[in-house]
Amino acid sequence: MQVIGACGLSCSGCKAYMATQANSLEKLAELAKAWGKPENPYTVEDMRCNGCMSDRVY
Repeated sequence: MQVIGACGLSCSGCKAYMATQANSLEKLAELAKAWGKPENPYTVEDMRCNGCMSDRVY
C-alpha cells in the first residue's frame, strides 16, 4: 500500500523521510541545499521527517 503524506509525497520514496530514518545528516544537508532557494533556504532541521503521523513532520 502506498502512503501519500500531507506534503503530497509518497513516504516510501521520499528522500527526506529516508534520510531521516537513516539519521543521515549529510543527506539531509544535501536535500536542504537542493530543495531550498536563496529567498527561502532550508536547514537540516527543516528536512527531518518521520512521517505525517509522528510528532516531527517535515
